[in-house]
Amino acid sequence: MEITYIACLPANPNTTEFERLLNHTEEVQPMTKIAALLHTEDELKRLAGIFEKHGYQLRIAGGAVSDTLLSNKRYKWYKWESKGDRMRIIFKFAFMLMLAIGGFLDYRLDGTVYDYFNGHEDLKKGVCAFVGDPVSRIQEDYLRILRYFRFFARICNNPNNHKEEVLSAIKNNLDGLHNISGERIWTELNKILGGSFSKEMMLKMLEINMFPHLGLPANPNTTEFERLLNHTEEVQPMTKIAALLHTEDELNTLNKRLKLSTYEKDLARFIINHRHDVSSDPHPLRLYQNLLLFSKLKATTMREYIVELMKYKEKSELIKDFHKWRLPTFPMNGNIIRQYGTVGGKDLGKVTNFF
Repeated sequence: MEITYIACLPANPNTTEFERLLNHTEEVQPMTKIAALLHTEDELKRLAGIFEKHGYQLRIAGGAVSDTLLSNKRYKWYKWESKGDRMRIIFKFAFMLMLAIGGFLDYRLDGTVYDYFNGHEDLKKGVCAFVGDPVSRIQEDYLRILRYFRFFARICNNPNNHKEEVLSAIKNNLDGLHNISGERIWTELNKILGGSFSKEMMLKMLEINMFPHLGLPANPNTTEFERLLNHTEEVQPMTKIAALLHTEDELNTLNKRLKLSTYEKDLARFIINHRHDVSSDPHPLRLYQNLLLFSKLKATTMREYIVELMKYKEKSELIKDFHKWRLPTFPMNGNIIRQYGTVGGKDLGKVTNFF
């Protein structure tokens, strides 16, 4: 059935929510963008009524169907979750799941479920498979290789319950990833690292020799990676990546492939350079205070990096005290120096920075 999006929006839409969403990402379905413009359920009902008047059904694409069926919960008007790929707008009465790998489920407004490829049964069993021949589906879009691992982690209860024919199809088509831009690869990889079973998904990708195609080393630091993920999942995706890297050279190779942001690249470099720092100071917080004190980076950014380092080094008990601590302010400033007329212009900035 043809699905059409028509413009029937409120005269005073929720532009605040709409701009917040689009400033954060463009990688959402058209109906998700429409959702951001609506204030209430009544506005969605009105929109659905216009669809029905013209002989169309309103269907909203996204992962909400699988989440609803798996958890047996009814979601509120919309819900925001920031972890990994779980950022989504969720409606409580109109859902559709159209996964390239998991079948097709359709919720109409009246709650009727249409299941074309036995997708509901797969969800209940925790099975993640391509619709049709996996080789053909992968060759249609090689990014589906990464999407497979992302959806597998969302749907399956057993992180090792992969179908051998799927893994074989992926392994035999890895060269196709070279045609995918680094930015698109990083978007998917970022979601995998921020989702469930991130350790198991990454190790499985390593096992089938995916890493070199992603810019990661063929022989990564799995000891450090497993130590970190066995201790905590509550770190940024880039911190997990840093654990896989031995050196800055490996980070530079990764950056050439994935086109990381400055923030992400600097975070990984910071972790790599300081993860083995030790201090004989009887006050364990002093090591991290000094990192902030002598950093040339913006203080707010450096604080975030240091908190990630604390989690990485299994020092999370220090985070609360670190948040309370404030950088000391040196009593001498530019105005005081200027009063004595000893220095001015650009030299004044150099002197104040020195202090």
